[in-house]
Amino acid sequence: MSNLDLSHLSPQQLADALVTSSIPPPLGVVPNFVNPENEDIVARAGLIITLTLATAFLVLRMYVVFIKLRQPHLGDYLMPLGYVSYLLVSLGLIRRLSKVGLFIHQWNVLGRDIEPYLKSVLVGDEFWVLGICLIKSSILIEWYRLFAPSPAWTVFTISCSALLTLNVLSYVGLLITLNLNCRPFERIWNKAIQGSCIDLRTIHLAAATINLILNVAILLLPQRIIWKLQLSFSKKIGISTVFTIGLLAAIASAFLIIAISAWRLSSDMTYHYSGVALWAIAEMTCGILVFCVPVVPRFYQDLKLNTWFSSLLASSSSFANKFSWTRSSKSQRREERHPRSMSRNYREIDEPGSISMHVYGSSWPTNRQYGISVTTDIFVHTEQKNSATGPGDSHEHLQYPWTAESSGVTSIRAEV
Repeated sequence: MSNLDLSHLSPQQLADALVTSSIPPPLGVVPNFVNPENEDIVARAGLIITLTLATAFLVLRMYVVFIKLRQPHLGDYLMPLGYVSYLLVSLGLIRRLSKVGLFIHQWNVLGRDIEPYLKSVLVGDEFWVLGICLIKSSILIEWYRLFAPSPAWTVFTISCSALLTLNVLSYVGLLITLNLNCRPFERIWNKAIQGSCIDLRTIHLAAATINLILNVAILLLPQRIIWKLQLSFSKKIGISTVFTIGLLAAIASAFLIIAISAWRLSSDMTYHYSGVALWAIAEMTCGILVFCVPVVPRFYQDLKLNTWFSSLLASSSSFANKFSWTRSSKSQRREERHPRSMSRNYREIDEPGSISMHVYGSSWPTNRQYGISVTTDIFVHTEQKNSATGPGDSHEHLQYPWTAESSGVTSIRAEV
């Protein structure tokens, strides 16, 4: 994990090394063990944002799949396990903030603080490997279920299966390497004992490269099928945009490679590894979002915002009508004392042959205003059909309401 080696020191030299800088400071720089420069505020803000986003979208996904649809699949069980690993990595980094801090130069860290730091790094790496493996496996399984419902082998199913296999094997190999890179095992964090270690900075770089390739492949895998769907161009753009949120994961993994490359060129582990950890968490967050975002439209539909808004308007209208009824009831009582005759007959005068319609019901005013509330046009089509089948020709008059060929049209308008 670190190129620090204290195994050749005598007991007195080791005791002195534990209470001084873990690495020599640059020329002219005075170590600060009390309040060193750091980026804790930025790191804490980033952790809170990513943790909030991942948690909110996963809860949304679980609500839709387990409660509304009640159709969970394998990926819906694997993703919560990946989220647990993601949560442990995030909490471990937050704990590291309170102990040593992030983006602190290693010459500002005492030698005795390196051992617990390396332990937390090892545990964080292991949970990151486990979490990112489960997250990507969940995405690939979901892609397989959505875009390959039939068992037939196609280019897509073969590619998806190959990526899933490569994903599992790569991260299992990295997990094994993390735990076997030092002999004895304790030397991973205790640099005062005799032993040997592999430089994991190179292994981290190789793993991050494979990680980037997997992210790009997962991003591109469903695009060909999406653009072949029988949908309008705008809908294809919308669906593709939902899935291309994986582009953020690819960007995060690219910055992860940059952070690891900077770490390889320096012995200042506590500073450069902070960037590695933050970009690793950012990539895990994007993976969780890629898996959960497709259910957002269904969640929006279940909210029924339009119905709620209509209900609110209806309640307001009901309250207004009740208020109007209170006022109109007083007018009714006044008119009961002084009744007057009112005609409620209505006649269509714009068209010839109109029929006078009478309104059924009480002649007394109601809470509704007088006027035409419903107008119904009834069209009766009459067709005259000639029959010439020999002597005794006759005319048959048939009614075909659905025919467009009619010799006369009678219009009746009913107004209520």
